Amino acid sequence: MSLGLGLGLSLGSTNPAPQPSAADLICNAIHGLRQISATRGNKEFILAPHVVYWKASRPDELWLDAVVVSEGGVEPNKPKLKSLELVDLENVVALETAFEPFIGFHPDDPDYVSKTRCIIQPVE
Repeated sequence: MSLGLGLGLSLGSTNPAPQPSAADLICNAIHGLRQISATRGNKEFILAPHVVYWKASRPDELWLDAVVVSEGGVEPNKPKLKSLELVDLENVVALETAFEPFIGFHPDDPDYVSKTRCIIQPVE
């Protein structure tokens, strides 16, 4: 026998605030020139994100071009941009560590024009 005594006490919303998407976190990091950490497969990356964009050949997928600061705890021999599909990145966290834009990055590259969600602005 059910008495139906649902007290339903509620002083506010019980739903947690929606979490920002990985793209939103990365875009915020780009605008603040902050590094991010993320996992891809079983590797941990520290990245200096430069642009989130759609490739012309794959317009339904977001990509990230970033400088790899460390991959699996190992620093690269020389800095270079790496393209990563956003869907492959997990546990994306914005870090407090700032970075300088990569000298070899060109925001006016034809691959990015009219295809960006967010991009580093040139330092003047």
